[in-house]
Amino acid sequence: MGVKAMTVVVGVKCGEQIAIATNGETSFGDIRFAPPNVLGNDIIQVKSSLISNAGWGIYSDLLARAHEDPECPDPIDERSVFDFFVWFWKQLKDRYHYVNDQSQGSESRDPFANLESTFLIAAPGGLFKITEHFSVTRFHQFATTGSGEDLALGTLEILYQPDGNASAIAARAAQTAAKYDAHSRGPIEVWTLGGERRVVEEAGR
Repeated sequence: MGVKAMTVVVGVKCGEQIAIATNGETSFGDIRFAPPNVLGNDIIQVKSSLISNAGWGIYSDLLARAHEDPECPDPIDERSVFDFFVWFWKQLKDRYHYVNDQSQGSESRDPFANLESTFLIAAPGGLFKITEHFSVTRFHQFATTGSGEDLALGTLEILYQPDGNASAIAARAAQTAAKYDAHSRGPIEVWTLGGERRVVEEAGR
């Protein structure tokens, strides 16, 4: 099973514009592949929103299937984002019998279900981060997750402008993480909510 452990995800909100950027590398354990050999699909449209995660790569496939379900809640704001993930978890348990309740040994540590991934959502109602335990936080400027997120946060602290270009800022922060973090590589995919989806070359190493 492919794992996106070597992924950085960056979300930026400038005014009404929200963008998500992530590196386009795909990893299988210690083996990594990048475009043009493998074109990652790390940002998924789910109804009116864009979702990306740092964690298990299979979530991209599962989220794409959720988007096709007519009963899928539209995660447009803080409350409906939470409702979506509760619904999504139930679908995983009911439809995919290989999904575990918890990772081995985690029952003694966690009182709640554990998605074992952190998600960023660009939604009509804002930019949100969802933890492995379904906790939803709204961000009014920017958010990051995954390997290299500290580097991306530092870049965002310097580059962010409320009236700036969310797509360009998110791409630059992801480029910085991909350049300097040992576990994040590959060209950058950036998708603006309701707008363009493009690939930006990795910054020179």
